[in-house]
Amino acid sequence: MVVKQGIFLLWMIMMMSSELQACEVTVQHAWLRLPPPVSDTAAAYMQLNNHCQTTKQLKSISSPQASMVMMHHVKMKMMQSLVLKPQDGFTFQPKANHVMLMGLKAPIHKDTKVTLILHWQDGHQQTLQLEVKDMRGESMQGMNM
Repeated sequence: MVVKQGIFLLWMIMMMSSELQACEVTVQHAWLRLPPPVSDTAAAYMQLNNHCQTTKQLKSISSPQASMVMMHHVKMKMMQSLVLKPQDGFTFQPKANHVMLMGLKAPIHKDTKVTLILHWQDGHQQTLQLEVKDMRGESMQGMNM
């Protein structure tokens, strides 16, 4: 009987462990708008999806290529953090919520990569490589500031 209980307990631990390992927040469509040559700021965009059974909180974002990175609401109001409920998603996109890189340490060029590091409340860090896209000529009309 003790052996059966031990096997069952071991099976439960393995099942819980595999569920925890499968739990992740995925990032899709991550990119950075090429800033003007004289600008020391840039905007980044991405889609986050929480595939976990628990709430995840994005506490901050950093980049080795910028002095400061902030999450902004549509009207440029800083977001202190971002809470993703289980099976929920959030999109940073042009003319809406976005990520601002400020104090760029060097010029950013088209067709290069910019590193962002997502800092989650549980201590996990997620490193992203964002493609730089040249959107010059795209209309900023309708952007709410």
